[in-house]
Amino acid sequence: MNNLDNQQDSFFCLDIGTRSIMGIVATLIDEKLAILHSVTEFHRDRVMLDGQIHDIEGVTKIAKIVKNRLEDELGYELKEVSI
Repeated sequence: MNNLDNQQDSFFCLDIGTRSIMGIVATLIDEKLAILHSVTEFHRDRVMLDGQIHDIEGVTKIAKIVKNRLEDELGYELKEVSI
């Protein structure tokens, strides 16, 4: 598949955790989820405590880094996300 096909059939998901944010882009192949690429970035400060966001700007910065790295690897813009 080329990048355009992947873009139309892919899912972008973010897991915002206490220590890190993970981004995954996957697609369905033969009714099974296949991961195209994933990125994990760790929070640099204590922006999350006990699973709750305490610094929205800090979490947003890391989420943007994850999204940008995924877009660079995949070669297309990610416009919708599931959290």
